[in-house]
Amino acid sequence: MKTIVDMNGIMMYGCFAIMGITLIFYIYFYGKPVWEKIHEVEEFSSLLTNYSQENIDNNFEELQDIFNNRGILSEIWKTYSKNLVVTTTTTGYKKIYSTDSSANYFNYANFTLDLNTKFWQNLAGIFTGLGILGTFAGLTAGLSNIDLSTNDVAELKKGIASLLGGMNTAFYTSLAGIILAIL
Repeated sequence: MKTIVDMNGIMMYGCFAIMGITLIFYIYFYGKPVWEKIHEVEEFSSLLTNYSQENIDNNFEELQDIFNNRGILSEIWKTYSKNLVVTTTTTGYKKIYSTDSSANYFNYANFTLDLNTKFWQNLAGIFTGLGILGTFAGLTAGLSNIDLSTNDVAELKKGIASLLGGMNTAFYTSLAGIILAIL
């Protein structure tokens, strides 16, 4: 009897440990890089406020330097800048034309290319699955110690206590899985 109750606790804490470790990996390998990319784009956007449509052509080299020193933006810029045509007007001003839309390069898919987003977007399902796994493991462990063929009340009480312990595991692992899936 004591072994089954202990087993429920081990399963419950095991599921919690797996969920906790997965959450830490999520924060470190996805949350942190996403935050860094957001910060990089915000910083770059603030630098772009110094330019207007009228002066951007004549400050093209300066703008290129800004792009080339910006991590993910520098790789996207290198690809996009191959489509730029720089001409000089008769009055000596530079004019820059693009043969392709910038939206084809500066987009969600290119910004998140190195983040393995398909895996991380499925993490909610993984947490839910772990919660369901804990639910079935807890209920199975709880039901395994009930002997319904006995007439001994003390033995039935032990079985019911085991079942309640399994339900406890089932409830908490399901709750943890759902909460982590929502986050």
